[in-house]
Amino acid sequence: MFIWNKMDLRKKYFLSLSITLLLFAIMTITLTFQVNENRKWSQELDSLSKSINDIDMLSKEFSTLYIAIIHYAGDPLAKHDASYGASMSTLESLLKKSGNVVQQRDSEAIEVELNRIHELYIKRLKVSVAKKDNIAKRRQLNSVYQSYDNIEKKLNTIRAGASTEREQILQNMNESQRRTLIVLCVSFLLAVAISTILMVITNRQIRQQLELVAQTAESISKGNLNVVDLPIHTNDEIGQVSTAMNHMKHQLVEMLQIIKSSAHEISNDSHVLQNYSVQSLEGSKIVSVSLKESLQNAKAQQYSSDGIVAFMERFSDNLQQMVGQVEQLSVKGLQAEQYLEDSSVSMTEAVSKMTGLQQLLIEAEQERILLQKRTDEIVRVSLSVKQIAKQTHLLALNAEIEAARSGEAGKGFAVVAEEVRKLAEEVSNAAHNIHNLSDDITVQGATMANTFNAGLITSEESATAIQNAAQQMTIIIQYIGDTLGQFKAMSRQIQTVEKEKESTKTLIHQLNDAIFQNTEHIEETTLFLSDNLSTIELLSARIHDVSDQAMTMRQSTTKFEMSS
Repeated sequence: MFIWNKMDLRKKYFLSLSITLLLFAIMTITLTFQVNENRKWSQELDSLSKSINDIDMLSKEFSTLYIAIIHYAGDPLAKHDASYGASMSTLESLLKKSGNVVQQRDSEAIEVELNRIHELYIKRLKVSVAKKDNIAKRRQLNSVYQSYDNIEKKLNTIRAGASTEREQILQNMNESQRRTLIVLCVSFLLAVAISTILMVITNRQIRQQLELVAQTAESISKGNLNVVDLPIHTNDEIGQVSTAMNHMKHQLVEMLQIIKSSAHEISNDSHVLQNYSVQSLEGSKIVSVSLKESLQNAKAQQYSSDGIVAFMERFSDNLQQMVGQVEQLSVKGLQAEQYLEDSSVSMTEAVSKMTGLQQLLIEAEQERILLQKRTDEIVRVSLSVKQIAKQTHLLALNAEIEAARSGEAGKGFAVVAEEVRKLAEEVSNAAHNIHNLSDDITVQGATMANTFNAGLITSEESATAIQNAAQQMTIIIQYIGDTLGQFKAMSRQIQTVEKEKESTKTLIHQLNDAIFQNTEHIEETTLFLSDNLSTIELLSARIHDVSDQAMTMRQSTTKFEMSS
């Protein structure tokens, strides 16, 4: 039985069919042998029947011969003598033909009796009939009857032997046919029994294995992946189905583990991305606040520069009046000195504010560099998410293929595989959107860098110009001090102050233009940061969606029970 269970299904059916064909071949050979035997016995029966017919013909002819003798003895006519002659000729020919039927000894005895009858008829009976010697005729007829009776006894004995032999042959035929029938019935019953037993054993094995396969498939469809592997006893189709079921179960376990680990990695990466996005959002808000403060300071500097320009215009008017009012210069010189000191203080404050503006621009550049690094981290993470989504998509395709191979048993898993594939596509799209947003942030960061560099250069130039203006105002104060001490040289110094006034006016106008440009750059930077804030918020929302989808994917695999 163990060897039978280990055999392939094709070999089992082939062996069953071979045994059946072998038994049917035995039946056919037995039947053929019986037919040949029956043919031989039929030939023997035909020969015996022919021999009995010949014996009956001899007996009939002897009877005819005896009747012809009696008729001739009673009435010696020529026709009776002719009948005797015909019967004698017929008997001689029949005796020659019956040499195969009648044994030689019996044939010789019959011929002796026939010759005796012929001799009695020819030599004595005819003489007695001619002499009308009734006593001799009666005696001779008794002798003829005696010979005839001996011949009849011999023929009856031969007929009885032939009949007995024929009955023996018929009995042998019946016995042989009975044995043949028994062999045929036994062979047929053995063929049917062996085939039925082998088929029942095979079908029982197939049914048991298929029941195990069905139970395993039902357990897997319910989410139990801890079922014991199906036992493999054969290498036939049933064994291949069981092997495929075990392989599918192991692949399903591995795939679910990969999906869980992938979902865990996606969830962790999404949390990291979310933290990065939160940090980037906070940094952008800080930069936005700093830029707003810088914008307010720049506007305040612009207002200060406008006041300086107005002051310089008033100072120019005062200088024009000083030319006509030299007498009042000593009185108003103190006021001019006070004004110049105030201007020097304003210049110093402007220089300190421009220095603060440079520091803010440097800090904004550092924040932009940090934002660029975080954007690069987001790009790397999005590439990792895209690779994970690609692997998840491949796993979903493999799961759909295995579910299609599993047929009805794999329909439930096919739905899970389809959801995993859709989730992989959504994750891939989200990663692609993250990558595009990161590219936009990188481009905006480059623009901000150019803007910050231009603002820094402009602020440096403005600081230099204001420092020069402060130096010039110091010179003016010194000039006014000299004017107070040297009233006579004021006329010459006024011309110098007039020249320096034009240069200072030009520098103040340049400072005003630089502050205006710096204000515009800061406003543009603020707009870029606003766009960056909205982009980061959108990125954070997308990352949150990815985290939720990863959690959903992890939850979708919790229905399957797997051993650790």
